Order: sequence, then structure tokens, then C-alpha cells
Amino acid sequence: MSKAGSAAKVKLSSYDDLFGNAEEKTGSEEQIIRAKLTDLHEFRNHPFRVLDDEKMEETTESISKYGVLVPGIARPRAEGGYEIIAGHRRKRGSERAGKEDMPEDAERKGLGTPATRAAVIEKLVATGFAERKKAKKSVRLVPTEAGVSLITVLPEQLQSPLLTAEWEHRLKEIECGELGADEFLAGIRDMVAALVRDAAPVDGAEVLFPSGRPVVGKCPRCGAEVTESKNGYFCERRSCKFGLWRDNRFLAAKKISLTKKMASSLLTQGRAYASGIYSEKTGKTYDAFIVLEDDGARSSYKLDFTK
Repeated sequence: MSKAGSAAKVKLSSYDDLFGNAEEKTGSEEQIIRAKLTDLHEFRNHPFRVLDDEKMEETTESISKYGVLVPGIARPRAEGGYEIIAGHRRKRGSERAGKEDMPEDAERKGLGTPATRAAVIEKLVATGFAERKKAKKSVRLVPTEAGVSLITVLPEQLQSPLLTAEWEHRLKEIECGELGADEFLAGIRDMVAALVRDAAPVDGAEVLFPSGRPVVGKCPRCGAEVTESKNGYFCERRSCKFGLWRDNRFLAAKKISLTKKMASSLLTQGRAYASGIYSEKTGKTYDAFIVLEDDGARSSYKLDFTK
């Protein structure tokens, strides 16, 4: 499968969609408003559960007495109303307390605060997922090939900057004593467990993250590239598990050194010529062809003395 063919199968989010405006900006537009509860909606794939438990009883009682002390975070929706980034529990507590609205910090451009946004940009550049492109009067951020590949394989939930905003705001709630640290960590554990359980591998993801190692041939099982490493020659597709080990017991007993040329011949022709093969019975050496046999689960060798 070609790299272009595999990449064509996956849907890529645009860089601007993921990280806000691609130009490096530090400003943000925000205001505190009182939004009607009926105008507040959860964002897609919201990772935290809102339960009517003992903690919610405490939140409801606090809101009944003092109102919502820490505004939520929301952004306008194209179809009307606001999408909650942080403040789902406060909305539920307000509903239970009989409130009709709650304060919302409507910050709507880019990711996080100017300080966190700058840190995110520097991290992306330092790790090789983005690079700066200078124009006459501006500097733009564009994704590198590695950056595009990363977004391709990440679950959609982890791609969203809303998750970062949610976590930052929940840390603020912990600081204000409105949320317990254990509850916050439990939410993260539940989310990670769900991602590990439910996330499916992206078909052809191996071609998006090539190892950069020398290619010696094609895998006889799956057709992916086989590359050279310290311990032998292995398929780039991890799920395949095909490999030609240098320290294979059969080869080691006959003092055969599996060279790159031999590995390439085994992969392309199914056999490779070897000279100076050691005889364990006589102690002498001889020449023969090494034949590769693979049943889809295990690989083995045998000798062929025909010319």
C-alpha cells in the first residue's frame, strides 16, 4: 500500500480548526455574560460525567445560597446559544437550584490564555509538529508531515482544544475549593480507560510514521516494508510481527551471519546463497541456499543444496 493511498483514506482536520488561527496572535476577545441555562449546550464528546451525587448536592446548596461564584467558559454556536467548554456541573447545579441563568466567561478565539497559547505554539515547534513560515509582514504556523500524521491517528476527543480548556478550568475549581482533586483525577482515569478500550487503530497508520530505517524488502505476510534494525529485519507494521532475527537459533548453530543482502534475497526470492556454513556433525564447512518458510505465524529456515 502506498503512502499516498493510505493517507487518502483518513480524514484530516485542518490545522486552524485544531489550534485556532494559524497566525501567531496573543490577543483574545472575552466578556462575562449571564447566559440562560436553556442556551447552554455540551460540546461534542464531552469526557466528564455529571452525576446527581453527594457532590452535586453540595454544589446545588452552594449555588442556592451564593449563586455561581466561578463563571463557566462557553463560546457562541453557529446554530444559536453557547457551547460549554467548562462548567457542566455548575449548569446542572443551577438547574437543580431553580436558577434560570448563570455567569459565563465567553472567551472565543484561539486556545487558552495568551500565556498558555504561546507555550503550546513553542511546544509544537520544539517537538517538530509545526514550523514557522515567514512572510513579508507576518509569521504563520504550518503543520509538518509529522504533525499531520499525529492528528490523523489521534482520537477526535484528544484533538480538541476544548479538552485542555476544560481541564484548566477544573484546576481552577480545585483551587477555589469547588471540586475535589480525587474527582478530577477519576474523570481523567475514566476517559483514558475509555479511549484505550474503544479507540480503533487507523488503517495504514504505519505509513504515516515511517521509522526511517533502511528498507530491505516487502513483508511476505502483509506487504508492508521490512527494515533493518540492530537485532535483525522486521516488518514496519507492528501488528504483523514478521521478522528475521540475526540471532536465530538455526542460523547461529551453523555460524551464518544474516547480512542485509541475504535478507533482501530471502524477501524477494524466498532463498539466499550462503557460503562457509558450519557443519555441527563434521566440523567442516559447505555452501548452500537458505530457504525461508513462513506459515503466517512463524518463520523458519531450511537448506537447499541444489544449484
